[in-house]
Amino acid sequence: MLKTNERAPSPAPTARVTYRAALAKDAADQAEVFYHAVMQGAATHYGLDERRAWANALPREASAWAARQA
Repeated sequence: MLKTNERAPSPAPTARVTYRAALAKDAADQAEVFYHAVMQGAATHYGLDERRAWANALPREASAWAARQA
């Protein structure tokens, strides 16, 4: 029995993660995720020049990422 100031437990979420192969339409998002992962996510481990070189190794354009999916 719950006391007056307690909440009932929340029901488990019903959403599930679905994995699939990347599609050409995902290219712009992939480019952005990669860029920000390198520039922000690796900031505590690599200097700015290193991260720029790494991020620029792959173009930030969707068309280049779409070609990788082909």
